[in-house]
Order: sequence, then C-alpha cells, then structure tokens
Amino acid sequence: DFLVQSLRAREDARFYEHPGVDVKGLLRATVRNLKDGDFTQGASTLTMQLARNCFKMREKSLHRKFLEIALTLRVESRYTKDEILTHYLNRIYFGAGADGIEQAARTYFGKSTRQLDDGECAMIVGIIRGPHIFSPFRNLDAAIQQRDQTLQRLVTMGLIDTARRDAIIAAPVKLVNDEQRETQTSYALQAVDRE
Repeated sequence: DFLVQSLRAREDARFYEHPGVDVKGLLRATVRNLKDGDFTQGASTLTMQLARNCFKMREKSLHRKFLEIALTLRVESRYTKDEILTHYLNRIYFGAGADGIEQAARTYFGKSTRQLDDGECAMIVGIIRGPHIFSPFRNLDAAIQQRDQTLQRLVTMGLIDTARRDAIIAAPVKLVNDEQRETQTSYALQAVDRE
C-alpha cells in the first residue's frame, strides 16, 4: 500500500479519479511549455507513461502527445485502474538493469517488493524520474533526495504526517552490497538461460 501511495504522490496524485488524461495537469503543462518555449513539463499520467513506454514513443512533439492520449484512452477503456498500475510497475525501468518493481527491489535492496520498508518504497519511486541519475548505486545522495521529495509529497497530500516522514528519513538506507548484486545478476541470467 505504501508503494502505491508513494507512486501516486510522486507521479499521478489523481490516478484513481481521472479517465487516463489529467486535463488540469495537461493544461498547466501546456501553459508552462508555451511560456518556456520548449517541452519542459510533461503532465503525463501513469497510464500515459505506460502507453508511451509500451510503444517506445520517445520524441517530444504534439503528434506524439496526441497519439499518447489516444492510446491512453484505449488502455483506460479496457483495463481497471489496478491492472494499469500493475502493468506500469511491472514494465517501468528502474535503472541498474532492473525492469519492473520486483527486479528493482531485488537489485537495490535484495528482497521482494512485499518486504520493502516505507523508505525503500519511497526511494524506488523516486528513481523513476531518472533511473540513471537517481540510481542509489550511482548517486546515493540524489536517490535520498528523491526519496525525501516523495515523502514530502505524501505529507502534502495528507497520506502521512511529518513525524512518520521524519522517522522514515532517520532510518538507515541498506542497499545490497557488490557481492550480492553480482550473485543476483548471475541468478537472473541463469534463469533466463534456463528458459
């Protein structure tokens, strides 16, 4: 539950309320992009990110955005919100060669997703915006900043209080060590080879 709350707080606060396209967010981003004269704001919902990710749409253009919206509406009409969330978490890239939440949990923390503590959930969610930049293996300080921003969004949304945020921040970050990381990679490669 905390992982889902963190994801919603960080990426799409109104995920369960909008029909796949957050019109308010889209208008806000459009105004900002017009002011900046560039595509600085995206306003993509989780479903839009899933559609873009599934169809490998990378270019920043209005055509791509309209195509993304059309695909999003189609996805929303065929799947429940929980199914969309599951597909999103299982497909998104989390850096360090980890595709999907389960692989990310094992790669970074050496445990299953359901075993993650609140701080680990918030950190993994923080990685999404920049899997290479915010990977705790590459830049632990940046990953911690992203975790803290995610926690602050949870406070702002009223999902946790400041005391709980502070307790999560105070807990030590326990990443897998290099030896465990190599073993996990080898295990994953062995499983692929077996298949």
